[in-house]
Amino acid sequence: MMSWAVLRRTAIVAVGLVVWFTIAPSFSLNAQDQDALQRARRLIDNGEFESAIPLLEGYVAKIRGVAEQKKSLAEAGYLLARACYMVGEDAKSEANLRLVFEADPGYTVQEANKNFRMRVERIRAEVVGASRTKIEQETLKRERENNAIMQKKAEEAWKAAEAKRAAEEAKAEAKKAEETKEAKPEAEKPTALPGKPEGEAETAKKGKFPWLIVGAVAVIGIVAAVLLSKKSSDTTQTTTTTTTTVPPTTGDITVASTPSGAKVALDGSDTGKTTPCTLTNINPGSHGLVLELTGYGRWTGSVQVNAGQTANVNVTLAGYAYAFVLQWGGQGSGNDQLWNPAGIVADASGSVFIADSGNYRISKFDSQGNYLRRWGSNGSGNYQFRRPLGVAVDSSGDVYVADTENSRIIKYNTNGDYLDQWGTRGSGNLQFNNPNGVAVDSAGNIYVADTENHRIQKLSSRGETLAQWGSLGNGNGQFNSPSGIALDAAGNLYVTELNNHRVQKLSSSGTYIAKWGSQGSGNGQFSSPRGIAVDSSRRVYVADSNNNRVQKFNEDGVFMTQWGGVGSGSGQFNQAWGVTLDSSGNVYVTDYANHRVQKFRITANTASVRVTYSTRGPEDRSKRTSPPSPVLRGPLPKKGMETGDAKPDVIKEESRKVKTGETIR
Repeated sequence: MMSWAVLRRTAIVAVGLVVWFTIAPSFSLNAQDQDALQRARRLIDNGEFESAIPLLEGYVAKIRGVAEQKKSLAEAGYLLARACYMVGEDAKSEANLRLVFEADPGYTVQEANKNFRMRVERIRAEVVGASRTKIEQETLKRERENNAIMQKKAEEAWKAAEAKRAAEEAKAEAKKAEETKEAKPEAEKPTALPGKPEGEAETAKKGKFPWLIVGAVAVIGIVAAVLLSKKSSDTTQTTTTTTTTVPPTTGDITVASTPSGAKVALDGSDTGKTTPCTLTNINPGSHGLVLELTGYGRWTGSVQVNAGQTANVNVTLAGYAYAFVLQWGGQGSGNDQLWNPAGIVADASGSVFIADSGNYRISKFDSQGNYLRRWGSNGSGNYQFRRPLGVAVDSSGDVYVADTENSRIIKYNTNGDYLDQWGTRGSGNLQFNNPNGVAVDSAGNIYVADTENHRIQKLSSRGETLAQWGSLGNGNGQFNSPSGIALDAAGNLYVTELNNHRVQKLSSSGTYIAKWGSQGSGNGQFSSPRGIAVDSSRRVYVADSNNNRVQKFNEDGVFMTQWGGVGSGSGQFNQAWGVTLDSSGNVYVTDYANHRVQKFRITANTASVRVTYSTRGPEDRSKRTSPPSPVLRGPLPKKGMETGDAKPDVIKEESRKVKTGETIR
């Protein structure tokens, strides 16, 4: 006959199978789901991030929480995070990156975009590091609780054994006393008590002996209890302290700078600290170190971390500036002359195209200012212009001109051959009113600063209207005479406003992100800013026209440096109008009323670095009080929970000049 235990196990298995076959199909992915993921990948590869986002969001929502789909969830979450990042939805991007590493802490990526890769590594460190710390703390807590329980049980068992032994000893003493009484000879019996008959004396003797036995047992029990209490007290007070020291497995970095207050990043992630500061529990090896301070730029290097040592890094920041290299032009209409040069752009080969507004033409030079070619004249034909102010190039080298007073955009190849044109004067779609600026993204979409319509228009590569945004005003996303326009590698737009004296940052779909600037001449202030450019590190350069200077900011609008001043000497300007960079980081500025172009290069960002190493003492990994029972000795705390005291011992010291990117060893 089948036992009750067997029947119970059979029933549990049967119920489990029914639940599995009922619920499991809802967790499965059909071919349509897999196709959605593949389509999302293709859209992202083609740069269609906005179209990929809803597909990925649906896919993630379906598999989220399903244990069997954690790998797929991590992959889809990463694609979604990258797509959100590329369209400027940073909060959603970070939320999905957290989802990736919560689903699969070991998920690895190969990301070409440096800024997004830095964000990935920062989120990974936050999620995985927090998870590891929580697990270690919970494990240590459980171990301590188990130790306390085991100690209590051991003490109770020991006390019970001692009590039992004392009782047995008392019983043995009582038995021995009884045997001694029975062994006494009859002659030794006591005589009758005075004044009582012999029978009464015998009765009294027999009644007294049982009480004597009980009293003896009681006395022995009290003595045993006192001894047991004393032994227990002595055991409680006599404890042993075991201190275990193990060699340290991590190192520290102390970072100081002159001036202080520089932001510190380690291995591409912001530490949230400023100099002077200490970075603790760093794994041995070479680590990238970055210091950034407003007005002094960014200094980068690497430092070697050794187990049990503190690397003390002291950097004297030298700051950075832009040095004048050369100039060309001069008022006139000759091949190598210019007349009120406005917009300027450099292509991938280093050729420089200038909107020579006063000569109604586009002039092309090499990076050394040597004349190459020109095209245009005054008029409204395909090769004519009326005060062209903006110029841009696409990834194929084709040239786009904002033909301002003709209110149109004209496209040429790199040699000046006419290709196409779009726009008429007006305020409707594909109409413009004195456009000042033009830019082209990696997909060939065209962005126009429609200046006197106070808006931005976005066109396809074929000149079809895709979107427009903005209106007259000074609110977020509004404009008052937008002039210069530029894009960063992520597709974000940066727009200067002549009459709001500021810069606005927008996503490629026109969503407001940030703004900075006000009217004035201080750092971060503007007076009718015009040209704008963004380098590969998303540093923003603004031609602050009426302040006769160029200002440089990071992508969030934090001021970094400036150069210029009113005049006609080298490095001075009389209305700085357009600004651009070549692939080497050289900066070209059109000097409108001085009728010339000036070229600048960044000076070497060097710093005086002093590095010392100090040796830390061994780490005390266990300082525990052991109870009487040996089973109560628990495991050591987890790595990083406790550390030893530092014992300074300088073993290496150096002071030298190092260039950006050099390893500190």
